[in-house]
Amino acid sequence: GSSSDNKVYALDAVTGRQRWSFFTGGPVRLAPTVHRNRLFFGSDDGFVYCLKAEDAGLIWKLRPGPNDERLLGNENMISRWPIRTNVLVDGDIAYFTAGIFPHENVYVCAVRADDGTVVWKNDNISEAEAYRNEFSPQGYMLAGGTQLFVPSGRALPVGFDRTTGRVVFRSNYGWRGEEAGGLIGGTYALLADDQIYTGT
Repeated sequence: GSSSDNKVYALDAVTGRQRWSFFTGGPVRLAPTVHRNRLFFGSDDGFVYCLKAEDAGLIWKLRPGPNDERLLGNENMISRWPIRTNVLVDGDIAYFTAGIFPHENVYVCAVRADDGTVVWKNDNISEAEAYRNEFSPQGYMLAGGTQLFVPSGRALPVGFDRTTGRVVFRSNYGWRGEEAGGLIGGTYALLADDQIYTGT
């Protein structure tokens, strides 16, 4: 994926030559996921895409946000609800988020990987706390047995129930929390032995 020219491209593993490219309406900030000869990724244009891995043929695309409102972000016109996480595919389900501004609403979604049909969508994360939380989904999501962990730019990862999308884990420490020893949170996390690790 490329954040500089708004596209995903495939290279020949032997020669390094470009085999195909697929343009979106905004930067592609995280690496695509390859699953069963399909490619899954999101873009700052607010869409999640599913392509054929061999030739970039579009299978489906979905806008998780409510509409096509745009704003200026890093010198690009982007969706008010950009896709800043990976598309995590496990079994037949693809998980992703939309939005990075808690006061503008953020969304966590699960869809059927084969056709993009929505399985569940948590669209009241921001409203549930009167737009006062710091959940800003960014980075590579992690899947445990029953929970989906979503890294957040200025807070610790948030855990969601994989079958319902309900929030089941959120730390009380904010990124400025002195009780936590200073800056915490970020866009990277590690899941090992049912424990979530993150750094500053």
